[in-house]
Amino acid sequence: MKRILPVENPIITHDPPIANLFSILGTEPNTESWVMNHFVNLYIHKDEIFDNFYDRNAFFYGCPWIQVVQIRREIVLRICSRIIEYVKALIDEGFYVYCMGNTEYISAYHNDRYWAHNLMVYGYDDVSQTFYLSDFFENGKYTRAACSYEELEKALQTAQMNRHFVNLIYGMKLKEIEYKFEVDMLLEKLTDYLGSVNLFCKYRTRMDEEFYSNKGGNAYYYFSYAEMKDLFYFGLSFYDKLADMAEKKSLRLKRPLDLLYEHKLLMSRRLDFLWNNRYMRDSDYDKLKRTCDDMVRLSLIARNKYLKDQIRSSGPSQKSLKERILEVQEKDRIWTEAFIRALNRPV
Repeated sequence: MKRILPVENPIITHDPPIANLFSILGTEPNTESWVMNHFVNLYIHKDEIFDNFYDRNAFFYGCPWIQVVQIRREIVLRICSRIIEYVKALIDEGFYVYCMGNTEYISAYHNDRYWAHNLMVYGYDDVSQTFYLSDFFENGKYTRAACSYEELEKALQTAQMNRHFVNLIYGMKLKEIEYKFEVDMLLEKLTDYLGSVNLFCKYRTRMDEEFYSNKGGNAYYYFSYAEMKDLFYFGLSFYDKLADMAEKKSLRLKRPLDLLYEHKLLMSRRLDFLWNNRYMRDSDYDKLKRTCDDMVRLSLIARNKYLKDQIRSSGPSQKSLKERILEVQEKDRIWTEAFIRALNRPV
């Protein structure tokens, strides 16, 4: 038997859950309206240990298009003789499989020692004994690859899942729903972004990544919202943290700079969606689009400068990375204010 579920190249790939979610949603054009209502705000932890889009925090549960089932590995092994039998059963029912695997057993990773990573399985072929996977296999690029049945079984059997926040095997399936884009929701999110509002506190949500507050074993530290208020930089204050990291020459800057770049890419795509669906005037779109694409360019330059600075020192005449970050921040502030005004104008 053979079953391969459809996947698309995602428009953003900041981490596996986002890349996998967008890869699935990209197969259904009607999901665009939901995407454009979300992924507006971003955050970074004060200790530089995590950064992401706020909507990533909802994992797959916050997306109305996705039905989620989950089960622990030890339960699967009580039911099935091999984990891959459960993986195949999920795929047969139209579920994409998201799980933690020990990559040293999957040749596509080119890794020869223990390293567990969360991957997505979207198909299988009994004739060739092959599974089809999506993940960041080489050089941090999200791509697709294949592995044998035995490779995946060993990878899933030997991953020390209790050491990671993903300690379950997930199934994700697209549902058929109708979703209506809400301008007022977008306006509220843009206003929160402009005001650097801590959304964990505003909406009484918290990070799913309990791994980052693990006290050892299965014990976790439950942060109060008063504590969380001071733990994260949201919205425009995200730049303040990046500027501080640049000044201190932090070695953790690549991820948040990648996130900033993808944030601008998605904003540019959002503008196209709003204009195509007549939510803004042509004149407003033209001005906003030019500035947004300029922010895409400048954020990419900032990221590339950081990468170059890791190899060699910058010349004395060049702008510092901190200056480049603050330059994008000021453009972003002015642009977001103009964006809000444009959405409040009747078309």
